[in-house]
Amino acid sequence: MSCGRGAKFDTYADRETREAYLAHLLPIAEWTTITNSRLGCRDREDDKFLETALLGEADCIITGDDDLLSMAFFRDIPIISPRSALQR
Repeated sequence: MSCGRGAKFDTYADRETREAYLAHLLPIAEWTTITNSRLGCRDREDDKFLETALLGEADCIITGDDDLLSMAFFRDIPIISPRSALQR
């Protein structure tokens, strides 16, 4: 088991694969600055994801987090599981 940043993703993809993915993603990513507003998720720590999606004008939020998934929508942004995203 590895330690440090990103260790929780080791089960899914090794560090090199993740870094290659990020190298392709960074040129097309949009950066937003959030203010940590309270937006209504039952887990206050997840509001940052809602704010990021809102400010970044996301088409959807893809997550495995039950607190976010229980909302189904945030404003007009659908919140879906990775499985649902792949089925679309």
